[in-house]
This record gives sequence, C-alpha cells and structure tokens, in this order.
Amino acid sequence: MYSVIFTAIDKAGNEKSARTLFLYDDSSHVEVEDGKTVRVQQSTKDTKYVWVDVDDPILKVNWPGRFKNEEHYKQLWLESVKPRIHVDPEYDDHYDKRQTTTVPHRQGIVRYETQFIVLSPSITQKINFVSTSNVMEEATSLSVSWNDGDKLDITVRAFDIFDVYIDDMVTVYKDISPPEIENLWLSNGDRVNVSVHSFEDFSKMTIEWNTFDYHSGIDNLEWRLYDNYTKTDIVHGHANLHSQGNSENITDCQNKYGDAPRGPSCYCTSFHGCFHKHFYVKPKINKLSGLITGKDKGVHDSDYYIEVTVVNKALLKTTVVKKITIDVSPPHEGYVHDGIRGDPEIDFQQDLHIDAHWEGFFDRESGVEFYQYIFSDHCFNNDEFKANNETKETYNTFASFEASTEGTYFVSVVAVNRAKENSNVVCSDGVTIMTTMPYIQDFVMSGAKTRPRLIRDNDGNVWFWIMFYRDTL
Repeated sequence: MYSVIFTAIDKAGNEKSARTLFLYDDSSHVEVEDGKTVRVQQSTKDTKYVWVDVDDPILKVNWPGRFKNEEHYKQLWLESVKPRIHVDPEYDDHYDKRQTTTVPHRQGIVRYETQFIVLSPSITQKINFVSTSNVMEEATSLSVSWNDGDKLDITVRAFDIFDVYIDDMVTVYKDISPPEIENLWLSNGDRVNVSVHSFEDFSKMTIEWNTFDYHSGIDNLEWRLYDNYTKTDIVHGHANLHSQGNSENITDCQNKYGDAPRGPSCYCTSFHGCFHKHFYVKPKINKLSGLITGKDKGVHDSDYYIEVTVVNKALLKTTVVKKITIDVSPPHEGYVHDGIRGDPEIDFQQDLHIDAHWEGFFDRESGVEFYQYIFSDHCFNNDEFKANNETKETYNTFASFEASTEGTYFVSVVAVNRAKENSNVVCSDGVTIMTTMPYIQDFVMSGAKTRPRLIRDNDGNVWFWIMFYRDTL
C-alpha cells in the first residue's frame, strides 16, 4: 500500500499538500476456502443441499466465508487510511477504487457476480453475470422459473480490487412432488388385483406394485407385513429393496430387466438415469430382510396389511397400505338350472339358443368374486374344468350359448372367491335340442264325422271328401 504526497509552495512560502493512494500487488490471488460452500437456502440438509422441495419463486443463495484474497485481507490493504499531517481533508484521496475510507469487502473480496442456468434438460432460462447488491451480505436472491425435475446451475464469481476473480458453482434440482405407487396387490399367476390370500403360509404370497418418480427417480423403498388385532402393529415381515435404477438409458434398463416376471417396465429421468418401475416380491424367511421366523404364517379368515413406503431422491415419501385377508376355504357349491330364471326348468327344446342360470354359490370369508362356466355335450369334473382353456368368466349368474347342432347340452359352473380359489364343479341336468317338427301318423278316432272338404295326403295328392262315416276312422 503506497501513498504519494504532492506539495505546492508559493513564493511567500505558503504550501498545500495533496495525497493519492495506490495499491500495488503483482501476484494478486483469489481463492476458495475449504469447508465453506455456496448453498441454496431452500435446499434440504438431508439431501446434502442438492434438492429443493419447495415451490419458492425466489431462491436465496449464500456463500459465507467461501471466497478470499488472503494477502489483501491479512495486510489490511482495504481498510481505512489515517489522515496525514499537513494534508487537508479536501486534498486527500477520495476518488477511484482505493480511497482513504475502507473499501467494502469480505476477506479481500470487493465484488460478487452471479449467473444461473435452468436445464430441463435443454436450457429454459439463463441469466448472465449480474453484480450482487451488497458485497457484505455474501448472498443474493434469484428469480428462477423452473419445474419439478429441472436442474439449476448457479455460478458465483468473486473479484478482488484488481478484478482478479475465481468462479465457484453449485447445482441443485427441484422436486416438490412425492413418488407414485400404483397397483399394490397380491397376484396369483396371471391373475392380478388379488386381495385375498389362499394360504396361511405368507411365503406362498406374491406382492406386486408399480412405483416411479419421473422427476428425481427412486432413492429407496421398503415393504412391511403386519396385523393390528390389538391396535398395535405386529410385524410379520419387512425388507428394504433396491431402487432398480442406475441404468444409463432406456435400452440399458430394458436389457437389465428383460427377464423380470412382468417384463421390462422402464422410464428415464432427465438427469438421474433410468429405472424399472415394477416390483415383484415373493417374501422368504429372513431375520434381517424378509418374513420373521415364527410369524411367517397367518390365520384363516383374518386381516393383514401390506405397507409399501417409497422415497425419491429429494427424500419425499409416499406410503400405501393394502389390506389382505386369508381365506383357505373354497366357495360352497350352488345349483345350476337349464332355462331362463323365473321359468320352469326345461329338458327339451327346438331352438339352438340355450339359456342357463345358477344360484346358491357362496363364500362366507371373502365372497364370490366371479364365475366360470362352459357349455358342452357332457358334464366336466374338477380336473377337466381346470385344464380346459375354453371356459368363460362372468360376474353374472346366467349365461347363454348358441349350439351348432342338435343334441344334449350341459353347462358346468364353478364359483371363484377373492382368493382365486374355485368351488367344485356343478353341472345342470342337461337340455336336449330337437329341431324336427312333430307329426301324427296312423291316427285312429272312433265315431268321427266330417263335412265335405279338401285334404292332402303325404304324397301331395289332393282329395275331395264328400262324406265319410264309420265307426272307426
């Protein structure tokens, strides 16, 4: 730090002095302080200040102690300069960067500028470097227009008095919406949306659901199986699951999960890779991650709960609970009738259209969900019915069938409960179709009389009867 004194003396010996100050540093250096950071105030601590989970239109950014010019700061080169004897105040240095007064600074930094870019993933907003309003605050406010899943790059540029600068950048992401959970249910082979388990053994259960977050992706998730008979949760099993992410692109994800039970079901986020959304769990006994030994079986006609909790990368959480019931007994059989409900049961008909209806099937524990039936020329037994792939399903208690030829037809019916267990097959007693019109031959009547008329015989001949009478016609 230097000063130059200029003194003017007139012929009478009067004198006035002026002073100018200047700072010389041929190796000025601006640096960042380890352990200090640039931080978005709305970013969350639990995400290590990477995610913003609030929808504030103005973001506050601060960087206390992050930047410094250590030499300028320690040598006090930016502090105020004491008055000098014989230099009147009006002739002292009150101009330019280095004056007698203190240069406003933070650890030798005299100016900050900020720039930010919003990517989604292409650039949707960009504000070039703008000076902050007050260097002493080590902070600024940014008006940012961005949506869930967007990325925000903020650059802070710190200058010393020589305009030497250094840049530091912080990146944050936005997600204010929790992850989604869909279709949490039990499954039984190809049957989904099952809410009743047909075994007391929980290890024979299959749990499925979809979970996804298109903005940030999935960070972690867990399932829990419990009952609540005593108003206190009794846990029967639990496990933490892998997020099914870490795929670079959609093709990588589809290849990785090509052998998944329901096939690959992949989606990609803008900045956090691709994920497989379908989860398929067959719980096993495992002390740390699975069913608990001794609690791996349930009780018939009892309710249990499956709870799935999913957390996205912004650490927003969604929990869904599905109630399930154990029902190990099949539905009770009912009665199957030929014909339309309300009409007498039929055994013979001429029409090729067949109607049937049934009643009396029931399941006290889980109820009858639907029926399966098949029309055939014989009654089906249980094994034959299960093996047949031409059976039809209905939620009604009636059905119809268009026969192609004459013959005797039966309808075989089973009721299916919500555990997807079948009742025994119940069969109608059958209906016989005969389309030939009936006729009378060799008709004999005693004491018949008739008026004269035309009649036609079987060969098509027309006869004129004048009168006919005898004891036997």
